[in-house]
Amino acid sequence: MDSMDVESDLWTRYRNGGDDIARDRLILRYMPWATAIARSVHRRVRAYRVDRDDFVQNATIGLLEAMSRYDPGRGIAFRYYAQPRIRGAVFNGLRAILGDRPPASDQSRFQARLANLGEGAPADSFEGFVDSVVG
Repeated sequence: MDSMDVESDLWTRYRNGGDDIARDRLILRYMPWATAIARSVHRRVRAYRVDRDDFVQNATIGLLEAMSRYDPGRGIAFRYYAQPRIRGAVFNGLRAILGDRPPASDQSRFQARLANLGEGAPADSFEGFVDSVVG
């Protein structure tokens, strides 16, 4: 039995019979790939200083959701079906962790600007305020 036949058999057993062993083997088969997607996203958004394990955890959630919704009878390879779902789960997890927080580099710039707002300008000087914000 070649690799494609084994995979097809695993999908059939998982989708039709709810075979837990087939599900676990599919997870083991695709987990390194999902982890690679998580690491790729992590490298691109490193400025947010979120732990890579959080990305991997969200990729795992995306993988499990994609597996539960995948229909092998449609003739689409699982990786093509699952990749946008896994990436979406990683970004959704990132949004949930960060909320509206800007990246760390932007955050330090904003803190420095806030600290400079009151320095060297009279308390009631509009021009001083504008100069500190703009300059």
